[in-house]
Amino acid sequence: MREVAHDGGLWNLFDPDSYAGAGIEDALDAIADAGVAVEIDGSGVRRDGRPYPDAPILAGLVRRGVPVSFAADAHRRAQLGLGWGEAVVQSLRCGRRELVACLGRRPQAICLA
Repeated sequence: MREVAHDGGLWNLFDPDSYAGAGIEDALDAIADAGVAVEIDGSGVRRDGRPYPDAPILAGLVRRGVPVSFAADAHRRAQLGLGWGEAVVQSLRCGRRELVACLGRRPQAICLA
């Protein structure tokens, strides 16, 4: 399993109000077909007041069964875990009850609820 869309990547290319477009759905399908995990990036809290990806994108990934991981993109000790609470709330609202972490290079589920 690989991870894509680090540091907001794909999500920053689109206007949050235009998520319903066919191009977005095609991109989400391609991510699901690739068998990769997608990261919720907590650094978005520092930059834009919310983690990346936005809820509509995350919900589309969850509907497709895409595994989700979390990272804060911390560059300082004080940034460790930044956005974790928001990521958990967003994940639960989108129907995701677990996140994936790689321990010893093996994906492990972390239960959120």
